[in-house]
Amino acid sequence: MWRAFSILLLLGICASPAFGEKPRCRLERIDAEALKDDRLRVYASVVELEGQVVDGVAPGEFVLRVDGKSAGRAEKVNSFSQAHEEVDVALVVETAAQYNKVLDQVKDALRDFLTDQPATMKVSLIAFGSDVDPRTPTFIGAPMMSGQVDDLSPDDDSVEVKMVDAVYDAIRRLRALEPQKGERRTAPRRLIVLVSDGLNVKMDRATFKKLGDEALHAGIPIHTIAFSPIDERGPLLNLGELSKRSHGTFRWAKTADEFKGQLDNLAEEVRKQYVITFKSSLSSTEKHVFSLLCRDLHSNALGGTAGIEVKRLGWYWWVVIGLAGALVALFLLGLWLQSREKAAAEAGLPGKQKTPKRQPAVPQPAVQARPQQQAVLAVGGAQRVAAPQAAPAGGRSATLVGVIGGATGRRFPVRGVITLGKAPHHTIAIGDDQTVSTNHCEVRAEGAGFVVRDLGSTNGTFVNGHRLTAPQWLNDGDLIRCGVNTQFKLRIE
Repeated sequence: MWRAFSILLLLGICASPAFGEKPRCRLERIDAEALKDDRLRVYASVVELEGQVVDGVAPGEFVLRVDGKSAGRAEKVNSFSQAHEEVDVALVVETAAQYNKVLDQVKDALRDFLTDQPATMKVSLIAFGSDVDPRTPTFIGAPMMSGQVDDLSPDDDSVEVKMVDAVYDAIRRLRALEPQKGERRTAPRRLIVLVSDGLNVKMDRATFKKLGDEALHAGIPIHTIAFSPIDERGPLLNLGELSKRSHGTFRWAKTADEFKGQLDNLAEEVRKQYVITFKSSLSSTEKHVFSLLCRDLHSNALGGTAGIEVKRLGWYWWVVIGLAGALVALFLLGLWLQSREKAAAEAGLPGKQKTPKRQPAVPQPAVQARPQQQAVLAVGGAQRVAAPQAAPAGGRSATLVGVIGGATGRRFPVRGVITLGKAPHHTIAIGDDQTVSTNHCEVRAEGAGFVVRDLGSTNGTFVNGHRLTAPQWLNDGDLIRCGVNTQFKLRIE
Protein backbone atom coordinates (compact mmCIF):
# COMPACT_ATOMS: atom_id res chain seq x y z
CA MET A 1 0.00 0.00 0.00
CA TRP A 2 2.87 2.39 0.75
CA ARG A 3 4.18 1.86 -2.78
CA ALA A 4 0.79 2.64 -4.34
CA PHE A 5 0.43 5.72 -2.16
CA SER A 6 3.90 6.97 -3.18
CA ILE A 7 3.12 6.55 -6.86
CA LEU A 8 -0.17 8.43 -6.55
CA LEU A 9 1.50 11.26 -4.63
CA LEU A 10 4.29 11.52 -7.21
CA LEU A 11 1.75 11.67 -10.04
CA GLY A 12 -0.13 14.42 -8.23
CA ILE A 13 2.98 16.52 -7.70
CA CYS A 14 4.23 16.07 -11.26
CA ALA A 15 0.85 17.29 -12.51
CA SER A 16 1.42 20.64 -10.81
CA PRO A 17 2.33 23.62 -13.04
CA ALA A 18 5.34 24.20 -10.78
CA PHE A 19 6.95 21.13 -12.34
CA GLY A 20 6.21 21.97 -15.97
CA GLU A 21 8.63 22.27 -18.83
CA LYS A 22 8.94 26.08 -18.74
CA PRO A 23 12.31 27.73 -18.08
CA ARG A 24 12.95 29.25 -14.66
CA CYS A 25 13.62 32.93 -13.96
CA ARG A 26 16.01 33.14 -11.01
CA LEU A 27 16.46 36.52 -9.29
CA GLU A 28 19.84 36.40 -7.54
CA ARG A 29 20.57 39.84 -6.05
CA ILE A 30 19.73 43.54 -5.95
CA ASP A 31 22.31 46.34 -6.36
CA ALA A 32 21.24 49.30 -4.20
CA GLU A 33 24.29 51.42 -5.12
CA ALA A 34 22.71 52.38 -8.45
CA LEU A 35 19.85 54.15 -6.61
CA LYS A 36 22.01 57.26 -6.26
CA ASP A 37 21.43 57.78 -10.01
CA ASP A 38 17.69 57.00 -9.71
CA ARG A 39 18.37 53.60 -11.16
CA LEU A 40 18.09 50.11 -9.73
CA ARG A 41 20.18 47.18 -10.99
CA VAL A 42 19.06 43.60 -10.55
CA TYR A 43 20.84 40.36 -11.47
CA ALA A 44 18.85 37.43 -12.82
CA SER A 45 19.21 34.29 -14.94
CA VAL A 46 16.72 32.54 -17.19
CA VAL A 47 17.60 28.85 -17.36
CA GLU A 48 15.96 25.75 -18.81
CA LEU A 49 15.34 22.81 -16.46
CA GLU A 50 18.40 20.96 -17.79
CA GLY A 51 20.60 24.03 -17.21
CA GLN A 52 20.66 25.55 -20.71
CA VAL A 53 20.71 29.37 -20.64
CA VAL A 54 17.89 31.29 -22.33
CA ASP A 55 19.52 34.38 -23.85
CA GLY A 56 18.28 37.15 -26.13
CA VAL A 57 15.60 38.50 -23.75
CA ALA A 58 14.95 42.16 -24.64
CA PRO A 59 14.75 44.93 -21.98
CA GLY A 60 11.02 45.45 -22.55
CA GLU A 61 10.36 41.81 -21.64
CA PHE A 62 11.54 42.34 -18.04
CA VAL A 63 9.07 43.90 -15.58
CA LEU A 64 10.15 44.83 -12.05
CA ARG A 65 7.69 44.21 -9.24
CA VAL A 66 8.11 45.97 -5.89
CA ASP A 67 5.93 44.84 -2.98
CA GLY A 68 3.72 42.94 -5.41
CA LYS A 69 3.09 45.91 -7.73
CA SER A 70 4.50 46.64 -11.16
CA ALA A 71 7.35 49.21 -11.08
CA GLY A 72 8.01 49.48 -14.82
CA ARG A 73 9.93 47.77 -17.59
CA ALA A 74 13.70 47.58 -17.91
CA GLU A 75 15.66 50.38 -19.58
CA LYS A 76 18.78 48.39 -20.34
CA VAL A 77 20.01 44.79 -20.26
CA ASN A 78 23.63 43.65 -20.28
CA SER A 79 25.27 40.30 -19.69
CA PHE A 80 27.40 39.76 -16.60
CA SER A 81 30.51 39.36 -18.75
CA GLN A 82 29.87 42.78 -20.35
CA ALA A 83 29.64 44.39 -16.89
CA HIS A 84 33.23 43.24 -16.10
CA GLU A 85 32.30 42.67 -12.47
CA GLU A 86 34.04 40.30 -10.07
CA VAL A 87 32.52 36.97 -9.09
CA ASP A 88 33.80 34.98 -6.10
CA VAL A 89 33.40 31.21 -6.31
CA ALA A 90 33.86 28.63 -3.58
CA LEU A 91 34.68 25.42 -5.48
CA VAL A 92 33.77 22.44 -3.27
CA VAL A 93 35.01 19.11 -4.70
CA GLU A 94 34.48 15.58 -3.38
CA THR A 95 37.60 13.39 -3.18
CA ALA A 96 36.11 10.46 -1.22
CA ALA A 97 37.10 6.89 -2.02
CA GLN A 98 34.22 6.34 -4.43
CA TYR A 99 35.76 9.05 -6.68
CA ASN A 100 39.08 7.18 -6.78
CA LYS A 101 38.77 5.76 -10.31
CA VAL A 102 37.33 8.93 -11.90
CA LEU A 103 39.17 11.67 -10.01
CA ASP A 104 41.67 12.22 -12.83
CA GLN A 105 38.82 12.87 -15.30
CA VAL A 106 37.15 15.22 -12.80
CA LYS A 107 40.42 17.10 -12.31
CA ASP A 108 40.94 17.45 -16.08
CA ALA A 109 37.45 18.92 -16.48
CA LEU A 110 37.92 21.30 -13.54
CA ARG A 111 41.30 22.42 -14.86
CA ASP A 112 39.81 23.24 -18.28
CA PHE A 113 36.89 25.05 -16.63
CA LEU A 114 39.15 27.25 -14.49
CA THR A 115 41.64 27.98 -17.28
CA ASP A 116 38.85 29.30 -19.52
CA GLN A 117 37.50 31.77 -16.95
CA PRO A 118 38.42 35.48 -16.85
CA ALA A 119 40.68 36.91 -14.15
CA THR A 120 37.61 38.62 -12.64
CA MET A 121 36.55 35.20 -11.32
CA LYS A 122 38.21 34.56 -7.96
CA VAL A 123 38.16 31.00 -6.64
CA SER A 124 38.74 29.29 -3.30
CA LEU A 125 39.13 25.49 -3.38
CA ILE A 126 37.71 23.16 -0.72
CA ALA A 127 38.18 19.37 -0.96
CA PHE A 128 36.28 16.93 1.23
CA GLY A 129 36.13 13.25 2.06
CA SER A 130 36.15 12.04 5.67
CA ASP A 131 37.50 15.51 6.53
CA VAL A 132 37.26 18.99 5.04
CA ASP A 133 40.54 20.03 3.41
CA PRO A 134 40.74 23.84 3.06
CA ARG A 135 43.09 23.81 0.08
CA THR A 136 43.17 27.58 -0.50
CA PRO A 137 41.67 29.73 2.27
CA THR A 138 41.99 32.84 0.09
CA PHE A 139 40.37 33.65 -3.27
CA ILE A 140 42.72 33.76 -6.26
CA GLY A 141 42.20 34.14 -10.01
CA ALA A 142 40.53 31.14 -11.63
CA PRO A 143 43.35 30.47 -14.14
CA MET A 144 45.87 30.36 -11.28
CA MET A 145 43.64 27.94 -9.32
CA SER A 146 43.90 25.34 -12.08
CA GLY A 147 47.32 24.35 -10.72
CA GLN A 148 45.86 23.70 -7.25
CA VAL A 149 43.38 21.21 -8.76
CA ASP A 150 46.29 19.01 -9.87
CA ASP A 151 47.16 18.38 -6.22
CA LEU A 152 43.78 16.81 -5.38
CA SER A 153 44.11 13.18 -4.32
CA PRO A 154 41.51 10.57 -3.28
CA ASP A 155 40.76 10.08 0.41
CA ASP A 156 40.97 6.28 0.72
CA ASP A 157 39.87 6.38 4.38
CA SER A 158 36.66 8.36 3.77
CA VAL A 159 33.99 6.29 5.50
CA GLU A 160 31.89 9.20 6.80
CA VAL A 161 31.77 11.83 4.05
CA LYS A 162 31.69 15.46 5.30
CA MET A 163 29.96 17.12 2.35
CA VAL A 164 27.65 19.34 4.45
CA ASP A 165 30.56 20.55 6.61
CA ALA A 166 32.49 21.52 3.46
CA VAL A 167 29.57 23.59 2.11
CA TYR A 168 29.16 25.34 5.48
CA ASP A 169 32.87 26.22 5.26
CA ALA A 170 32.28 27.65 1.76
CA ILE A 171 29.41 29.81 3.04
CA ARG A 172 31.61 31.09 5.86
CA ARG A 173 34.39 32.07 3.44
CA LEU A 174 32.03 33.87 1.08
CA ARG A 175 30.30 35.71 3.91
CA ALA A 176 33.66 37.09 4.97
CA LEU A 177 33.74 38.99 1.65
CA GLU A 178 30.68 41.07 2.53
CA PRO A 179 31.30 44.82 2.96
CA GLN A 180 31.97 45.85 6.54
CA LYS A 181 29.55 48.15 8.31
CA GLY A 182 29.98 51.71 6.97
CA GLU A 183 31.88 50.53 3.88
CA ARG A 184 30.37 52.07 0.72
CA ARG A 185 30.38 49.25 -1.77
CA THR A 186 28.05 46.52 -2.98
CA ALA A 187 28.72 42.92 -2.03
CA PRO A 188 30.35 41.04 -4.95
CA ARG A 189 28.57 38.27 -6.75
CA ARG A 190 29.14 35.09 -4.74
CA LEU A 191 28.29 31.49 -5.51
CA ILE A 192 29.19 27.92 -4.59
CA VAL A 193 30.02 25.22 -7.15
CA LEU A 194 29.60 21.80 -5.52
CA VAL A 195 30.90 18.60 -7.17
CA SER A 196 29.49 15.60 -5.30
CA ASP A 197 27.56 12.32 -5.43
CA GLY A 198 25.20 13.55 -2.70
CA LEU A 199 26.56 11.32 0.08
CA ASN A 200 27.07 12.76 3.57
CA VAL A 201 27.60 11.31 7.04
CA LYS A 202 24.02 12.43 7.88
CA MET A 203 21.57 11.68 5.11
CA ASP A 204 18.32 12.98 6.60
CA ARG A 205 16.42 15.54 4.53
CA ALA A 206 16.32 18.06 7.38
CA THR A 207 20.12 18.41 7.23
CA PHE A 208 20.03 19.42 3.55
CA LYS A 209 17.00 21.68 3.99
CA LYS A 210 18.79 23.56 6.77
CA LEU A 211 21.96 23.94 4.68
CA GLY A 212 20.03 25.16 1.63
CA ASP A 213 18.15 27.71 3.74
CA GLU A 214 21.43 28.91 5.27
CA ALA A 215 22.82 29.57 1.78
CA LEU A 216 19.60 31.32 0.76
CA HIS A 217 19.68 33.70 3.72
CA ALA A 218 23.33 34.47 2.94
CA GLY A 219 22.39 35.29 -0.67
CA ILE A 220 24.71 32.56 -1.99
CA PRO A 221 23.27 30.16 -4.61
CA ILE A 222 24.62 26.60 -4.68
CA HIS A 223 25.21 25.30 -8.21
CA THR A 224 25.60 21.52 -8.03
CA ILE A 225 27.33 19.20 -10.50
CA ALA A 226 25.85 15.85 -9.51
CA PHE A 227 27.98 12.86 -10.45
CA SER A 228 27.85 9.36 -8.96
CA PRO A 229 30.71 7.08 -10.09
CA ILE A 230 28.60 4.04 -9.10
CA ASP A 231 25.38 5.43 -10.65
CA GLU A 232 23.59 5.53 -7.28
CA ARG A 233 20.93 8.12 -8.07
CA GLY A 234 19.03 8.36 -4.78
CA PRO A 235 21.59 10.57 -2.96
CA LEU A 236 21.65 12.99 -5.93
CA LEU A 237 18.26 14.23 -4.71
CA ASN A 238 20.12 15.82 -1.79
CA LEU A 239 22.02 18.01 -4.25
CA GLY A 240 18.77 18.97 -5.96
CA GLU A 241 17.42 20.05 -2.57
CA LEU A 242 20.43 22.31 -1.98
CA SER A 243 20.17 23.97 -5.40
CA LYS A 244 16.41 24.40 -5.19
CA ARG A 245 16.39 25.98 -1.74
CA SER A 246 19.33 28.33 -2.43
CA HIS A 247 18.10 29.34 -5.92
CA GLY A 248 21.05 27.71 -7.64
CA THR A 249 20.95 25.25 -10.54
CA PHE A 250 21.27 21.46 -10.58
CA ARG A 251 23.22 19.72 -13.32
CA TRP A 252 23.61 15.96 -13.63
CA ALA A 253 26.65 14.37 -15.26
CA LYS A 254 25.46 10.84 -15.96
CA THR A 255 28.99 9.69 -16.85
CA ALA A 256 32.49 11.03 -16.25
CA ASP A 257 32.63 12.00 -19.94
CA GLU A 258 29.67 14.37 -19.43
CA PHE A 259 31.34 16.17 -16.54
CA LYS A 260 33.20 18.71 -18.69
CA GLY A 261 30.07 19.58 -20.65
CA GLN A 262 28.12 20.34 -17.49
CA LEU A 263 30.90 22.61 -16.21
CA ASP A 264 30.98 24.45 -19.55
CA ASN A 265 27.22 24.85 -19.29
CA LEU A 266 27.59 26.34 -15.80
CA ALA A 267 30.27 28.76 -17.03
CA GLU A 268 27.88 29.94 -19.73
CA GLU A 269 25.21 30.63 -17.11
CA VAL A 270 27.69 32.70 -15.08
CA ARG A 271 28.75 34.76 -18.11
CA LYS A 272 25.26 35.27 -19.51
CA GLN A 273 23.50 36.29 -16.31
CA TYR A 274 21.30 39.32 -17.04
CA VAL A 275 22.28 42.64 -15.45
CA ILE A 276 19.01 44.58 -15.74
CA THR A 277 18.65 48.32 -15.12
CA PHE A 278 15.33 49.89 -14.11
CA LYS A 279 14.43 53.50 -13.48
CA SER A 280 13.42 53.83 -9.81
CA SER A 281 12.32 56.49 -7.35
CA LEU A 282 13.14 54.38 -4.30
CA SER A 283 15.46 55.88 -1.71
CA SER A 284 16.38 52.50 -0.26
CA THR A 285 15.84 48.80 -0.93
CA GLU A 286 15.29 48.00 2.75
CA LYS A 287 11.86 46.69 3.79
CA HIS A 288 10.85 46.17 0.16
CA VAL A 289 10.15 42.91 -1.64
CA PHE A 290 11.39 42.55 -5.23
CA SER A 291 10.55 40.10 -7.99
CA LEU A 292 10.72 39.93 -11.78
CA LEU A 293 8.31 39.10 -14.54
CA CYS A 294 10.18 37.84 -17.61
CA ARG A 295 7.83 37.19 -20.50
CA ASP A 296 5.36 34.84 -18.78
CA LEU A 297 7.82 33.65 -16.12
CA HIS A 298 7.63 34.79 -12.50
CA SER A 299 10.88 34.87 -10.51
CA ASN A 300 11.41 34.15 -6.86
CA ALA A 301 11.04 37.08 -4.45
CA LEU A 302 13.91 38.76 -2.60
CA GLY A 303 13.58 40.98 0.45
CA GLY A 304 15.97 43.97 0.29
CA THR A 305 19.60 43.11 -0.48
CA ALA A 306 19.91 40.25 2.01
CA GLY A 307 18.78 37.64 -0.45
CA ILE A 308 16.05 36.42 1.92
CA GLU A 309 13.22 34.83 0.00
CA VAL A 310 9.67 35.82 0.86
CA LYS A 311 7.79 32.54 0.59
CA ARG A 312 4.35 32.78 -0.97
CA LEU A 313 2.36 29.80 -2.06
CA GLY A 314 0.84 29.98 -5.54
CA TRP A 315 -2.62 28.56 -6.19
CA TYR A 316 -1.11 25.42 -7.73
CA TRP A 317 0.66 24.62 -4.45
CA TRP A 318 -2.68 24.70 -2.65
CA VAL A 319 -3.96 22.21 -5.25
CA VAL A 320 -0.95 19.97 -4.56
CA ILE A 321 -1.41 20.30 -0.78
CA GLY A 322 -5.12 19.48 -1.09
CA LEU A 323 -4.39 16.45 -3.30
CA ALA A 324 -1.68 15.21 -0.92
CA GLY A 325 -4.06 15.63 2.04
CA ALA A 326 -6.77 13.64 0.25
CA LEU A 327 -4.31 10.85 -0.58
CA VAL A 328 -3.13 10.69 3.03
CA ALA A 329 -6.75 10.48 4.20
CA LEU A 330 -7.44 7.65 1.74
CA PHE A 331 -4.33 5.82 2.87
CA LEU A 332 -5.29 6.10 6.55
CA LEU A 333 -8.84 4.98 5.73
CA GLY A 334 -7.43 1.93 3.95
CA LEU A 335 -5.30 1.05 6.98
CA TRP A 336 -8.30 1.44 9.28
CA LEU A 337 -10.51 -0.81 7.12
CA GLN A 338 -7.74 -3.37 6.89
CA SER A 339 -7.35 -3.44 10.67
CA ARG A 340 -11.14 -3.80 11.06
CA GLU A 341 -11.21 -6.80 8.75
CA LYS A 342 -8.32 -8.43 10.57
CA ALA A 343 -9.91 -7.88 13.97
CA ALA A 344 -13.24 -9.27 12.74
CA ALA A 345 -11.55 -12.35 11.31
CA GLU A 346 -9.66 -13.06 14.51
CA ALA A 347 -12.81 -12.61 16.60
CA GLY A 348 -14.79 -15.06 14.42
CA LEU A 349 -17.66 -12.63 13.67
CA PRO A 350 -20.57 -13.85 11.44
CA GLY A 351 -19.66 -13.89 7.79
CA LYS A 352 -15.98 -14.05 8.62
CA GLN A 353 -13.79 -17.08 8.91
CA LYS A 354 -11.55 -17.18 11.90
CA THR A 355 -7.97 -16.98 10.75
CA PRO A 356 -5.55 -19.06 12.76
CA LYS A 357 -2.74 -17.05 14.24
CA ARG A 358 0.56 -17.55 12.51
CA GLN A 359 3.27 -18.68 14.84
CA PRO A 360 6.29 -16.37 14.65
CA ALA A 361 9.33 -17.91 13.09
CA VAL A 362 11.99 -18.79 15.60
CA PRO A 363 15.39 -17.47 14.50
CA GLN A 364 17.69 -20.37 13.74
CA PRO A 365 21.25 -20.20 15.07
CA ALA A 366 23.98 -20.11 12.49
CA VAL A 367 25.18 -23.73 12.40
CA GLN A 368 28.51 -24.45 10.82
CA ALA A 369 27.93 -27.02 8.07
CA ARG A 370 30.10 -30.09 7.86
CA PRO A 371 33.06 -29.63 5.52
CA GLN A 372 31.79 -32.21 3.03
CA GLN A 373 28.49 -30.23 2.73
CA GLN A 374 30.01 -26.81 2.16
CA ALA A 375 30.05 -25.14 -1.26
CA VAL A 376 33.04 -22.84 -1.71
CA LEU A 377 32.91 -19.76 -3.99
CA ALA A 378 35.48 -17.03 -4.66
CA VAL A 379 34.67 -13.40 -3.81
CA GLY A 380 37.31 -10.70 -4.25
CA GLY A 381 40.23 -13.09 -4.08
CA ALA A 382 39.03 -14.93 -0.95
CA GLN A 383 36.72 -17.90 -0.43
CA ARG A 384 33.06 -17.90 0.45
CA VAL A 385 31.34 -20.74 2.29
CA ALA A 386 27.67 -21.24 1.43
CA ALA A 387 25.15 -20.43 4.19
CA PRO A 388 23.27 -23.20 6.02
CA GLN A 389 19.77 -23.73 4.66
CA ALA A 390 16.83 -22.35 6.63
CA ALA A 391 13.26 -21.25 5.87
CA PRO A 392 12.92 -17.61 4.73
CA ALA A 393 11.37 -15.09 7.15
CA GLY A 394 7.57 -15.09 7.16
CA GLY A 395 7.46 -16.90 3.82
CA ARG A 396 9.40 -14.06 2.15
CA SER A 397 12.80 -14.42 0.53
CA ALA A 398 15.61 -11.92 0.29
CA THR A 399 18.79 -11.61 -1.74
CA LEU A 400 21.92 -9.52 -1.24
CA VAL A 401 23.12 -8.16 -4.59
CA GLY A 402 26.70 -6.88 -4.82
CA VAL A 403 26.81 -3.34 -6.28
CA ILE A 404 30.33 -2.17 -5.30
CA GLY A 405 33.51 -4.19 -4.71
CA GLY A 406 34.68 -7.68 -5.63
CA ALA A 407 31.17 -9.12 -5.30
CA THR A 408 29.62 -6.71 -7.82
CA GLY A 409 26.88 -8.47 -9.78
CA ARG A 410 26.85 -11.53 -7.48
CA ARG A 411 23.63 -12.56 -5.72
CA PHE A 412 23.53 -14.15 -2.25
CA PRO A 413 20.21 -15.57 -0.99
CA VAL A 414 19.52 -14.76 2.67
CA ARG A 415 18.61 -18.13 4.20
CA GLY A 416 18.73 -17.95 7.97
CA VAL A 417 21.82 -15.78 8.37
CA ILE A 418 24.53 -14.37 6.12
CA THR A 419 27.79 -13.19 7.67
CA LEU A 420 30.30 -10.86 6.02
CA GLY A 421 33.98 -10.26 6.75
CA LYS A 422 37.55 -10.93 5.65
CA ALA A 423 37.79 -14.30 7.41
CA PRO A 424 37.34 -17.23 4.96
CA HIS A 425 34.65 -18.92 7.09
CA HIS A 426 32.09 -16.16 6.41
CA THR A 427 29.17 -16.63 4.04
CA ILE A 428 30.56 -13.71 2.02
CA ALA A 429 34.31 -13.56 2.54
CA ILE A 430 35.67 -10.22 1.27
CA GLY A 431 39.37 -10.29 0.48
CA ASP A 432 39.80 -7.21 -1.73
CA ASP A 433 38.76 -4.40 0.65
CA GLN A 434 41.17 -3.51 3.46
CA THR A 435 38.49 -1.41 5.21
CA VAL A 436 36.40 -4.54 5.86
CA SER A 437 37.01 -6.15 9.26
CA THR A 438 37.68 -9.83 9.90
CA ASN A 439 34.16 -10.17 11.35
CA HIS A 440 32.19 -7.26 9.92
CA CYS A 441 28.41 -7.70 9.93
CA GLU A 442 25.55 -10.13 9.48
CA VAL A 443 22.12 -10.10 7.82
CA ARG A 444 19.61 -12.40 9.50
CA ALA A 445 16.04 -13.46 8.77
CA GLU A 446 14.01 -12.79 11.91
CA GLY A 447 10.26 -13.32 12.15
CA ALA A 448 8.64 -11.68 9.13
CA GLY A 449 11.60 -9.48 8.26
CA PHE A 450 15.35 -9.11 7.95
CA VAL A 451 17.82 -7.47 10.34
CA VAL A 452 21.39 -6.25 9.85
CA ARG A 453 23.88 -6.20 12.76
CA ASP A 454 27.38 -4.82 12.95
CA LEU A 455 29.84 -7.32 14.48
CA GLY A 456 32.15 -4.75 16.05
CA SER A 457 33.81 -3.70 12.78
CA THR A 458 36.47 -0.99 12.77
CA ASN A 459 35.16 1.11 9.87
CA GLY A 460 31.48 0.52 10.48
CA THR A 461 28.43 -0.84 8.70
CA PHE A 462 26.14 1.65 6.94
CA VAL A 463 22.52 1.44 5.79
CA ASN A 464 21.65 4.09 3.18
CA GLY A 465 24.62 6.17 4.36
CA HIS A 466 23.80 5.98 8.10
CA ARG A 467 26.27 4.20 10.35
CA LEU A 468 24.73 1.44 12.47
CA THR A 469 24.76 1.92 16.23
CA ALA A 470 22.25 -0.90 16.89
CA PRO A 471 20.60 -3.73 14.92
CA GLN A 472 18.26 -2.34 12.24
CA TRP A 473 15.31 -3.76 10.32
CA LEU A 474 15.77 -3.67 6.54
CA ASN A 475 13.45 -2.71 3.71
CA ASP A 476 13.48 -3.69 0.06
CA GLY A 477 16.12 -1.68 -1.81
CA ASP A 478 18.21 -0.72 1.24
CA LEU A 479 21.94 -0.26 0.58
CA ILE A 480 24.32 -1.98 3.02
CA ARG A 481 27.91 -0.71 2.95
CA CYS A 482 30.83 -2.43 4.70
CA GLY A 483 33.80 -0.12 5.21
CA VAL A 484 34.44 2.06 2.14
CA ASN A 485 34.48 0.01 -1.06
CA THR A 486 32.02 -2.85 -0.52
CA GLN A 487 28.27 -2.37 -0.89
CA PHE A 488 25.22 -4.60 -1.34
CA LYS A 489 21.57 -3.95 -2.14
CA LEU A 490 18.86 -5.99 -0.38
CA ARG A 491 16.03 -7.27 -2.56
CA ILE A 492 12.98 -8.69 -0.72
CA GLU A 493 10.35 -10.67 -2.58
